[in-house]
Amino acid sequence: MPKFIQIHGNAGAGKKTLIGRLIYEYGGLGLPQLEKIERNGIREYTQLAAFYESQHLTRLFYTPSSQFTIDESKRPDALIWIVDATVSDSGRTSSQNLASLISTTYTQPPGCLLILVNKMDLVNWSSNAFEEIAHTFSTADPIAKR
Repeated sequence: MPKFIQIHGNAGAGKKTLIGRLIYEYGGLGLPQLEKIERNGIREYTQLAAFYESQHLTRLFYTPSSQFTIDESKRPDALIWIVDATVSDSGRTSSQNLASLISTTYTQPPGCLLILVNKMDLVNWSSNAFEEIAHTFSTADPIAKR
């Protein structure tokens, strides 16, 4: 049985890049889609996510234990929140937006919440930047209660 996942984050955090990469790396691409992708000159993960949206294709990927469908209209089994490491507020705005999002009963995942810190390469893999963001999210209410 497929599981549903939602991927959220602030604008520019890398949601479409992650979606494109999951589709490309872990399934969801059949030969007809690969031909269309090549014909349309798609070369980046972000473009792949946009292509799937424009073609109304199901965005899905496979793991050893399950098939995941990315669908914002269904109650998720898991929620991924993407944080942009290059934003200078140590994730405070992002954590506030996530807290607001999960306070709704529809979006609150019954399974798991994954917080992904993206664009670490742009801050030279700074452990300090990562730790500040992790601290911000670990102390945010209601995120810390999960």
